[in-house]
Amino acid sequence: MKCLSKEQRKAKAIKIMRKMGMNKHYVDAFEQGTLYCFNVTSTVQVETSSTLYQRVKELERKDDCTVFAITHEKFSFGECYTFLLVLKESFVNPFMPSGEYISTHFAYVWNIDKEHFSEFGSVNIYCGNGQIFRI
Repeated sequence: MKCLSKEQRKAKAIKIMRKMGMNKHYVDAFEQGTLYCFNVTSTVQVETSSTLYQRVKELERKDDCTVFAITHEKFSFGECYTFLLVLKESFVNPFMPSGEYISTHFAYVWNIDKEHFSEFGSVNIYCGNGQIFRI
């Protein structure tokens, strides 16, 4: 089985971000090592000193993946951060367009209220005006 290197995963993530129609600013920032967190009301840069950033780095180290964007939502079952990612396994396609502005992504969902509900899986993402939102 062929595994993707860290550089190959990053290149694949950039390609996905461009296909999704994400704003060039966010793509360029990711290329330079900056992550953004998107929600309905705002988009914020993930600070390297934050717990969120530490969780991303822990996930990347533990599961040998690359996180390229994060969404933040509040559901009835808890407050969640959704990490869109590219895995090291080359045969796993983490991105599948399912409409003009909608795509399905492989992600890790971190439920900060109920940690035992955190899991890997597929999520639907809407990309509008260069920003992303989980739907």
